[in-house]
Amino acid sequence: PVDCALECTADLAENGADMDDYIAIVRQFYHHEERRLRDAFQAAANEAAGVERGALLGLFEQLGLVSATPEVLDECIELCGFAKAAALEFGDAYQVLMRYRQQHGFAQAELDEIAEAFRKFDYDGSRSMNAAELECVILWLGFPTTFTTVRNVLEECDIDESGEVEFEELVAFVAKYRDHDFMCVRGEFLKYATSEGLPSASARSAMLQLGLLLSLDQARALMAGFPDPMCLWDFVRVVARARRQVRDQTRMNLYFTPVEVVVFRRRFKAQCEDGIERIRNKNLSRLLEELYPNLRISHDANMRARKLLEASDGNGDGHIDFPEFLKMMRLFRYEIRLEELREEKEAAAKTNFTPQAISEFRKAFQLLDQDCSGTVAFDELAPVLSNVWSVTRSDIAALLRHVHADKKDGHLSFVRFLMLMQDLADAGCMDASGAIRPKRTSLA
Repeated sequence: PVDCALECTADLAENGADMDDYIAIVRQFYHHEERRLRDAFQAAANEAAGVERGALLGLFEQLGLVSATPEVLDECIELCGFAKAAALEFGDAYQVLMRYRQQHGFAQAELDEIAEAFRKFDYDGSRSMNAAELECVILWLGFPTTFTTVRNVLEECDIDESGEVEFEELVAFVAKYRDHDFMCVRGEFLKYATSEGLPSASARSAMLQLGLLLSLDQARALMAGFPDPMCLWDFVRVVARARRQVRDQTRMNLYFTPVEVVVFRRRFKAQCEDGIERIRNKNLSRLLEELYPNLRISHDANMRARKLLEASDGNGDGHIDFPEFLKMMRLFRYEIRLEELREEKEAAAKTNFTPQAISEFRKAFQLLDQDCSGTVAFDELAPVLSNVWSVTRSDIAALLRHVHADKKDGHLSFVRFLMLMQDLADAGCMDASGAIRPKRTSLA
């Protein structure tokens, strides 16, 4: 229901609707919510004056709020002043629903943590977050993700299409990750559970499917104190406990995965000499030149390298140990992300495509980029374009040369891919929305 309301609001804004239209949509949404809750409430009450607190979870699930937990509902009930009530009347239940909506289904402690992340990663002090900052936020909060996934979710939450989110939008953004995570946990529970619940012997297998690589002893320690078999909510609590451990380790690793940390450690050791776990002197200069190849001839690159070194060298001794090296790699990755966003924004401004069309192009690019390298090879792209428009390989090669594909390896970044799509649109192969026009036998 919330997504539907947001879509309607976005349509109104796009069509130049005024505030009265917006208020009408909001009022319609809340009336719809009230009717749905009243219907579910009356069915659960069964002619009684109210429903027991324990039944409220089922009512919320009927409203589509499947990730509502007993702990969050108890907190909402308490904040609404009904802590001592054994049963709730309809008006009371509606207040709890509104409170739950206001908190986006998070406990206050979780909202505080999201606020902390917002302050921590708002690097530019703009009081809004771009995709590069959001990636750090989501990883810091303990949700596994990729930059590509962050950008896809951002497009769903970014109603004003600014490319950034403010705090309220950030809470909704994180809620999407939480809801997706909960549905995965629920799915694994149902896969392994019997009619009596989830046996502890199967819980570890379920957690492995969720990406929690736990030894048998670690799994037993996490499940200590929980009944065997477990109900859904007990399993949710066990997974949450495991996620916190992974999150704490991820924070120590500056939000890099264990595999990335191994790769970085090898790279770090290759730069160390004499058995000393530090990068010093000429090796440090060599490392900075690897990151900024033109730092000796570009003042801008030189200043960026200096700034990166100063931000990474915590004690200012001019040497880089491994924790400082990880910080350097995190800051450098953030810099690369910003450059990627800037280039894409500039490329999008040069095209005639709508934001929705660019979003669809990005998804198509991601499907073609099967190795997740951030580029698409000519050999992967040519057959697709030839099939859609019946154009020749030489036609496509000419277009690739026009958008300056790397002549060395014939790969396209997304920016170059977007410019290629614009060339196809200019040739009459598609319109500004990205809709494909009839096949052509030539692009001449």
